[in-house]
Amino acid sequence: MAICPMDQISCMRAFVAVAQEQGFSAAARKLGISKVLVSKYVGQLEDQLGVRLLHRTTRKVSLSTTGEAYLERCASLLEEFEQLQNSVQAIHQKPRGRLRITGPSTFSEMHLLPAISEFSRRYPEVQVELQLADRYVDLVEEGFDMALRIGQLEDSSLIARPLVEMTSYLCASPEYIAQHGMPESPEQLSEHRLISDTNYRSGKYWEFRNPETGSLKTTAISADIYINSARAVRDLLLDGQGIGICPGFAVNQQIADGELIVLLPEWQMPGHQLSAIYPHRRHLSNKVRLFIELLQSGLKHL
Repeated sequence: MAICPMDQISCMRAFVAVAQEQGFSAAARKLGISKVLVSKYVGQLEDQLGVRLLHRTTRKVSLSTTGEAYLERCASLLEEFEQLQNSVQAIHQKPRGRLRITGPSTFSEMHLLPAISEFSRRYPEVQVELQLADRYVDLVEEGFDMALRIGQLEDSSLIARPLVEMTSYLCASPEYIAQHGMPESPEQLSEHRLISDTNYRSGKYWEFRNPETGSLKTTAISADIYINSARAVRDLLLDGQGIGICPGFAVNQQIADGELIVLLPEWQMPGHQLSAIYPHRRHLSNKVRLFIELLQSGLKHL
């Protein structure tokens, strides 16, 4: 006996409720329908499948072996169906409430604020709270809706949505090079004043890759200045204080204007992925989804 698609969903929901509540009366209360209707739905499902899913006695209800196997897949399919419905409904819901975001300081100050301004214009009923932090932030513990992170995601309990691949450059000012000379290889960096951004996970080792051969080279460095800010490293480089690695979002304009020179162009610095991170929740809130979509469209040409 065939069941129409919507009745099929109702039958599956009734079966799952009976199995989880271990009774027809409790399932009826959970679903807000009559016990008779719950029994009818379960009976229709069993008739359609041609199997016995539940063992019924006057005192209790238990799953058959087939019912146990069917329950797991049935519950999973119902959850996916509900997620699909909620995601479609969310598209038409007007976002409101508070949106708490955390992101790395330099990048956020230079590139995130325009996105927040545009988001606030589009959705004035959302109150945006941005916390700038170069430290690791526990989103769940500290109550954030999302974070922007550069580099590899370590916490597997979080969801990462890639936004853009970012390039880094080994740079110095023309004045520094004129005074101290141009390094010809990664090994020669030990002869120069170095400025290190401690936000880089590689620490006291700088990695170089030859794009033609694919070979990798790791060079131990002993910096004269350590600082946890890409903007601060850039400003020190502009002041002729040494050689350092900076992400493109912080130095692209200065390189184009000739204020900084890219060193060892035959070697590439490792790229880093900028990702939007959010907790693994059953339903992604509409305001988080819309903000991520705005970021994706605005950062394509970063």
